[in-house]
Amino acid sequence: MSDDINSLKFNDPDRYLLSLFVGNPAERAAILAFDELNVEIARLRDTIETPHMGLIRLQWWKDEIKKIYAGEKFAPHQVLQDVARALARYKIPQEDVHRLITGREADFEDYDSFDIFAYARTIHAPLLKIKAGILNEDRNTDALAKAYALVGLLRAIPFYRARSQVLIPSIQPEPVEKICKRAEDLLNANTATHRYFKAHDVLTRLYLQQIKSTGYQPEKLKPLAFKELRLWWGV
Repeated sequence: MSDDINSLKFNDPDRYLLSLFVGNPAERAAILAFDELNVEIARLRDTIETPHMGLIRLQWWKDEIKKIYAGEKFAPHQVLQDVARALARYKIPQEDVHRLITGREADFEDYDSFDIFAYARTIHAPLLKIKAGILNEDRNTDALAKAYALVGLLRAIPFYRARSQVLIPSIQPEPVEKICKRAEDLLNANTATHRYFKAHDVLTRLYLQQIKSTGYQPEKLKPLAFKELRLWWGV
């Protein structure tokens, strides 16, 4: 297992777990490549000192991806090498990868008027669209992407508060419950059929049940018991 896959297991264990529902080795490698890329751009907010420098770093990723599509020499970065292999095998539109990276510009914006619903769509819909292309999923994955991201953001509220990042004006049970209801509606609208996306649906519903069990108080959440077993059973 490469260092980047080990890093993914540590930094984004849920997406690593979900990748196990992709049986084809080449498809799974491509899925993991874009998960690695997503981790790299998502953690810039915590490693870059100023928004300006963060945007410069995001532009660097865009420029290097552009070189891959152009068949030019790109930076010797393991994640870029993994993405290049995925792009050589699967026809992923360049604009989809561009949208994935551009979406992270929202991490460096002013949070006074933060829209959690727009943010959920921006950061996750492009990633699932790329994966749908890899897995030959012809159904739209946007609803699933937004639901998965909304629930993930709710679960991460204590983390975001620790870095003074406001996701919703109030984390009282009522607004949290409304967001959960919106996520549930989105899940019910999902039509994607590949078992990888089914796993997203099952895991998101498990987390919704857990948030509900706390009285819609994300700060009281604990690690989900028997998560892997319950996910496999649900799928």
